[in-house]
Amino acid sequence: KFSEEVVKNGDKVRLFHVPTGKSMYMHGFPAPVTKELAEVSMDAGAGDEFEVKIDRLKIEQTKNPLMKRFKSEVREGKALELHNVVRFIHAKTRCAVMMSPKLLPAWGYSQFEVGCIKPTNTNGTETYPTGTEFTIA
Repeated sequence: KFSEEVVKNGDKVRLFHVPTGKSMYMHGFPAPVTKELAEVSMDAGAGDEFEVKIDRLKIEQTKNPLMKRFKSEVREGKALELHNVVRFIHAKTRCAVMMSPKLLPAWGYSQFEVGCIKPTNTNGTETYPTGTEFTIA
């Protein structure tokens, strides 16, 4: 099962879809709708052919420009703080995981496309923690 730990800036984590137990990994080819992104899937699981591809993501915390009144220090190894922003950076390729504004076709249940963008353009890759639990492995 999953362990519960405090997630800190600089930690390397794996993202899992808790209801199915499947984990996220990045393909080496373009996303189906937004070709500038690398495709990201949530279908790797224990015992299947994708298990070896389960990717680690580095937690990168930065200051939230909208929260200037908080005087917190952002540094490696410090616990995540709700008033800062977080990026999930692929440990090997340094691309940033992001949600595209485009929807997948019907085969993707018309969900928003998620992909990995090159490290030279990380605009729009911020995640704003809201107290939601992170599950790491």
